[in-house]
Amino acid sequence: YYLKAKVICSDLDESVYSSPLSFETPLAICYDNNFDNEPSHYPANWKHTTGISIYNYIKGTSQINSPGVPSASSSYGWKITQGIFNSGKFSSKHMVATPYSTTSTSTYSMWAISPAFELDTVAEQHLSFDLALTQKGLSTAIDLSQPLDTNFTFAVVIVDDASYTTYKRENMVIWKPTTAKMRADYDLASIPNTGMEYSIDLAKFKGKNIRVLLLFTSRGMDLHIDNFHINTYTTKDYDASTCEFCDFEDNNFFVLSDNLNVGVNKLNKWIFENEDPDTMLTLNLNVDAVSEINLSASICDGDVYNEEGFTGLVQEGIYRRKFTSVGKCDSIVSLALNVVKPQLTTIVDTICFGTTYTFAGKELNRTGMYVDSLISKVTGCDSIVTLLLTV
Repeated sequence: YYLKAKVICSDLDESVYSSPLSFETPLAICYDNNFDNEPSHYPANWKHTTGISIYNYIKGTSQINSPGVPSASSSYGWKITQGIFNSGKFSSKHMVATPYSTTSTSTYSMWAISPAFELDTVAEQHLSFDLALTQKGLSTAIDLSQPLDTNFTFAVVIVDDASYTTYKRENMVIWKPTTAKMRADYDLASIPNTGMEYSIDLAKFKGKNIRVLLLFTSRGMDLHIDNFHINTYTTKDYDASTCEFCDFEDNNFFVLSDNLNVGVNKLNKWIFENEDPDTMLTLNLNVDAVSEINLSASICDGDVYNEEGFTGLVQEGIYRRKFTSVGKCDSIVSLALNVVKPQLTTIVDTICFGTTYTFAGKELNRTGMYVDSLISKVTGCDSIVTLLLTV
């Protein structure tokens, strides 16, 4: 708002207008900015500053004073960008923090400072946004072949008096490399180049005016942010069930079976609204185990197995079959099939001329090879006996 004032002394006497005064009032929520409709290189009512590290900010040795709006011609810092990066939830037009040149060996700290927001005194509220981390000027993932510099930082700082300077560690969410000594809430390297949604609960700030400060300290990397959203929300829980090895899909969720465990799986999803409260949707998905029945059977070589729902099996091996049940989860039958080969026995014997040899119920008196098939009492399959007789 811009204000001019003058003094009216009488009907005929009044002062000239004063110089204009300007002031801002906190924005009401819902605040939803995907930056697509921003006419300039920087979002309206946002401020910007550089050079203050997270360490100095926390220690209080450096404060944010008189932030401004970056130059449209600046090639570094926070700005609205178009092109190059257009992936996942990100549109081509979004906020990006980009450091100095890729050849610099120094890290560079960039701050984006939101307008003030007036939070509701009763309703639950949250901040959500999409993040992506890429190589500078590219859409490709960062190089993790070498450890990240421990000074690299992304932080969301929420100040609850609408100023720039009030520091409370509990009001910060920090992303750092895992090798950094500073305690962090997330691993910086876990931010994907394709984008991921993050949400911060604002319950502790009910009834307060807040600002959101975004800090990125890096070199050779860009941080992308889109769909910056502050709103009230409600919660909704519901239950569902599925079977092991089955993908799950309803109007709200689609989950591959590989990402589900037997038992209760708790799944969360935000449903965003522009005017009405958002909804934190929680699905309690119970995954029932598929019953598995293990069978074993044997057949003689040359026979065919056609039992327990299996047909046409002639080779030894493990066979699995799913049986569909109405109203219940399917069952899996696992069959270990053994193929019994014939038992081969060779007898070599000699008799004197004029005598006989009894074999398979016959009297033999000539030199030769004789074969007989018997049924094994152990396996029930053929047993082949070969006699090599010499007279």
